[in-house]
Amino acid sequence: MVHFVCDDGDFRSGEKLHPELEDDLSARHVDQGRLKLHRTVHGLLAELADKDPQPLARAGLMAEPVLETVRLALDDSVYLKVQLLQSVGALGSLAMGFPGVGEIEVTEARSRGDRRVLAYQVGEERWASAEVAWTVRMPVTLDSGLGHGPVPAEARFFTPSTVVVKRGDDGAVVEAEVVQLGPARDIELSR
Repeated sequence: MVHFVCDDGDFRSGEKLHPELEDDLSARHVDQGRLKLHRTVHGLLAELADKDPQPLARAGLMAEPVLETVRLALDDSVYLKVQLLQSVGALGSLAMGFPGVGEIEVTEARSRGDRRVLAYQVGEERWASAEVAWTVRMPVTLDSGLGHGPVPAEARFFTPSTVVVKRGDDGAVVEAEVVQLGPARDIELSR
């Protein structure tokens, strides 16, 4: 069985792939009867795994492997940088360059209810999936356009994400991956 997770309208319509994608699979000799679509990682885990009796504490979302993965995802997001460029407005223009990963501060994880932080066990491995909104502070450089040169500033915003974590025998987070990073919301820029 091949499991495909996607809630993107470019790939699917309801519970089926778009016809052109079905045709592509057929051309590649993929048995569509062996393809299972899931809208979310939660849906995939609910089908393939057993619930872990030890839930992931919200504090586990602030573990360094999770934060580092979120910082990397933010740093790699071209869409996020375009959003920041568009939000500058009256403060000037964004000068060349964004901060390095080490300068991005992720200060808070807010899950959207306990049903959004789920723990599973697949064989001997323990996993958790969480839909989380992160509070982010990121230094940026503004150019006022008045010949004063670059001005340090800070962007603050929230961004939703889905994070999957692998847990050790003691329940601690040992690995993490951001599988979905949403748009920045409530962007505030200050000098």
